Amino acid sequence: MVVLRGLNEEDIKLAASFIEGRNLILQLIELERAGLGSEVYSRYYLSLDRFEEKLKEEACKVEVRPLHNRKVYHLRDGRIRIELVRPFHNSEFCANCKRLRVTADGKLKPCLMRNDNLVDVAPLLHNPSPIEELKEAIRRAVMLREPYYKGP
Repeated sequence: MVVLRGLNEEDIKLAASFIEGRNLILQLIELERAGLGSEVYSRYYLSLDRFEEKLKEEACKVEVRPLHNRKVYHLRDGRIRIELVRPFHNSEFCANCKRLRVTADGKLKPCLMRNDNLVDVAPLLHNPSPIEELKEAIRRAVMLREPYYKGP
């Protein structure tokens, strides 16, 4: 869940209770500025720092998931797991990303943070195009991948 100041901060406890004992991980996602106007970002952005301090105090175990170097806090004997997702300026998040996303209008998005390298596959999906054309579009999208945040 994307944590939004003044909108859903109080829902975190409810979400944590919901996942308890269900072998799920609650992801608390820090709002990212990408694509948002500064007014929206400044109104709703909330740092996850205070949540992390509380999780550190209550956790019985902390693991680090290697894909994006993110911490997962285990609470209540591991019956609740909460992961903090901070893509903002996280070079490890970008460097280790292996995902392609598909936008609502049928474009492959090689990078969550960019809109200048989309590959349009909608025409290939709406027509009985040869599968090779779709495979080539996917290859092209993969070749366009590069870390957005490159680190220091």
